[in-house]
Amino acid sequence: MDSETRNKRLETVRQLVELASKMAQSSDLTGAQRRLDEAGVALQGLGDDDDPQRLELAAAVHEGKGQVAIGVGRTDDAYLQLTQAIRVRNRQAKVTGEAKLLHLGIAHLNLSSTCSQLGRHEEALAENRRALEAFDGFAPEQAGFMKVAALQAQGMLYVHLKRLDDAVAAYERAIDLGESLLSEDVPDVPELLCQVRISASVTCHQAGRHERAREIGRQAADEAWDRFEVTTAERAGQQYLTAQMNLVTFCEHSGDFAGAEDALFKVLKLVGPQAEVLARGRQLYQALLDKDDAELRAGNLPRDEVEESLAELDAMVADATQA
Repeated sequence: MDSETRNKRLETVRQLVELASKMAQSSDLTGAQRRLDEAGVALQGLGDDDDPQRLELAAAVHEGKGQVAIGVGRTDDAYLQLTQAIRVRNRQAKVTGEAKLLHLGIAHLNLSSTCSQLGRHEEALAENRRALEAFDGFAPEQAGFMKVAALQAQGMLYVHLKRLDDAVAAYERAIDLGESLLSEDVPDVPELLCQVRISASVTCHQAGRHERAREIGRQAADEAWDRFEVTTAERAGQQYLTAQMNLVTFCEHSGDFAGAEDALFKVLKLVGPQAEVLARGRQLYQALLDKDDAELRAGNLPRDEVEESLAELDAMVADATQA
């Protein structure tokens, strides 16, 4: 094949990959799969040499097919495609001498997620570490977001493995890095950092680190609220509500009953008398009524205030039922 024909074929493959990516982003996974299949067929006609351009496109095709497979629930196929993508990326790195490819780290991270979905958590953890090693080769503004995401995923893997102390350590690393990226104005970091804080607070609570759970939980709630006030973004509102509902539990278990009530009413102020929130509130106050007066006073919520708040919630429930 002459060079002109080859270059045209490569350009066709590139266009097909880009079109597939746009289709996938618009949730047309069937269309994306077809374009990627066409790209794969076109690449087969180019042989199996070490041309960096061909390797780049071959890896992109495997990565695209892996993402589509994840999207439609074909996890085994995703595993195979992403494994192939990593093999090609490593070959590409060897040919070009660029051993620290950003896309290689992303491929390892995607494969880690797939392994986790398959229940292969130790293998997922190994792939996650390979992703972090790849991201370490880049400046924070280039790969900082992906590294925070990888550390968050690592924390979740440790939770699956019931290694809560390791999970907390991973989340704390993600928080430290995320905070350092805020001054760099890296896109999407505030939302990701808030989500990491939410996960970290829950894991701290599970690990018995209740004071730290409340501290991180309040930071998450404050950050989410600040973004919600400025942007009114639905995601920020959801994070705020999640963080506050977590604080209800954290504060209750820590004996900070006034803090639990404060978090509960902040949620009610934003969402109104939602059935699930009212039910959680009634559960809280009924549990508090079973405690002795000394414990309630220590939690800054004496019995008469508990009874008044429970009556207020019961009135909300009645109004919601009549409506």
